[in-house]
Amino acid sequence: MTFVLGRRWLTVVLTVVMVLALTAAPAQPGWPPRDWVMVTCDVGQGDGLVVRVGARQAVVIDTGPEPRAMERCLDQLGVAVVPLLVLTHFHADHVDGLRGVWAGRTIAQIWVSPLAAPAHEATAVAGLAAQHRTAVSTPSPGQQAQVGDLHLQVIGPIRPRTPETSESSVENDASLVLIATVGGIRLLLTGDVEPPGQQAILASGVDLRAQVLKVPHHGSARQDPAFFAATGARIAIASAGADNDYGHPAPRTVQLARSLGMTVLHTDVHGGVAVTRRGDQLGVVTQRRTP
Repeated sequence: MTFVLGRRWLTVVLTVVMVLALTAAPAQPGWPPRDWVMVTCDVGQGDGLVVRVGARQAVVIDTGPEPRAMERCLDQLGVAVVPLLVLTHFHADHVDGLRGVWAGRTIAQIWVSPLAAPAHEATAVAGLAAQHRTAVSTPSPGQQAQVGDLHLQVIGPIRPRTPETSESSVENDASLVLIATVGGIRLLLTGDVEPPGQQAILASGVDLRAQVLKVPHHGSARQDPAFFAATGARIAIASAGADNDYGHPAPRTVQLARSLGMTVLHTDVHGGVAVTRRGDQLGVVTQRRTP
């Protein structure tokens, strides 16, 4: 010990190494799988999804409720560049982890919901984007984009006329809803869209077929069965926090998905969930082993 302390520079180097070792994202055997296409991060009671678009590059959809969990997930996935960040709507459980995406990474552009509410969160997002000189825009239904290996189609929101609904429900139904196609896999990414918004999208006639459904609103009990059925999805993933106060995912929603032949996975039980593609085979790897 006297030898180390007698050499100040060596003490500093060892201290830095120890700090890096303690703060680095912990390695977990088998996680993440090498052939991941999309990962639903375990961010607690919120949404944080990552879709691979190239080497060390990914599109991120929502950022969860706090930065550290999102930062840890992206670090584990080896993501260094985010060509596009999509914030489906401005609820805190979808945007408050934004700083975690920027930690050690660049974001080229941001898509946001057309409804800038709640105002506090919308203002905070705008401020951070301005600080990082990142362009922010609102895509319209029908808009398409190619980002690396990923093709995106915006299919919502299509605002239903339901003035009797709560303010929170209106904000949920203002979620950006996307069809994402990557590696031959179609993903339906739904934000927190509720039954009126789901029904409006269904009535628009858009093709909702997808192999993977991101279950709307963390698996809330409020879902439209016809919307689920139209997807024909094989895998349904709900992002929810362990022992959350909302009862997400609701048993009736889990049962609805299963009744349609979907395999249901949710982060409160399984941790992060990775959709994989091996040749022509679609697969799923979970962060936690469960019975």
